[in-house]
Amino acid sequence: MGTGWLGWTEAETLDTSMPGIVAAHKGRLAMLKAIFGSGKEEPKGVSAKDGRGVAALLRGMGAKRRG
Repeated sequence: MGTGWLGWTEAETLDTSMPGIVAAHKGRLAMLKAIFGSGKEEPKGVSAKDGRGVAALLRGMGAKRRG
């Protein structure tokens, strides 16, 4: 089971370069902002709060729409 914010094991973390860890952290923050919002005002039509932002994120990840 992973530990920490990135969900990586200790071995995975120690085997990753610092630029790789920084890139993974930035990616994780972007994912969380897409799901939960950034707390800042967002342009119309891009809000994760109304579900459209989350739906777009999931479509981008290859999730299929349910009937």
